[in-house]
Amino acid sequence: MARVDVRQDVVLERFVARLRDQLGLNARQCYETLDAMSPRITPVGGGYVVTVAPGDGVFVEGEQAPGNITEEWTILVTIYSRTNLDDAAHDERLLREPSRGLLNLKRLVLKALVGHDTQTVAVTAGEEDDFLRQLTFAIHAQRPQFDDEKKVGWMTLEFGIHFDWEIEN
Repeated sequence: MARVDVRQDVVLERFVARLRDQLGLNARQCYETLDAMSPRITPVGGGYVVTVAPGDGVFVEGEQAPGNITEEWTILVTIYSRTNLDDAAHDERLLREPSRGLLNLKRLVLKALVGHDTQTVAVTAGEEDDFLRQLTFAIHAQRPQFDDEKKVGWMTLEFGIHFDWEIEN
């Protein structure tokens, strides 16, 4: 196992794969999107959906050389949960329901990503390579929001992902 340079599309794909694995979600429940901030989907009643969007990045001035450049990048993970269990103006279940409450889902996403290194896909079993310059870390959590018309609540978490670009091939 080595630390390798990687393309940004591979970084995004590996984080989506980790969330699917750790949360037990399929490709219809956890996927990539450009806009992390709006409820574009409506999860089926009783369910939730997780999207992963590219965030901002900064290229490190002293870490640039032919064939390699370091980016301190962010990804935005948005959790959408549909619930119609609370009385008007009450959000207790939307926030705390064990299987789909936003605060419980936030904990599961943090557990899945914070402090973890991520690896490339192995050509042969046991040959995965690490590619992060430091372990994944949480940066920011937006306050929960709710679309009363669609009955969908959501919140977005921002994570730091620092890696070296593979730009030679």
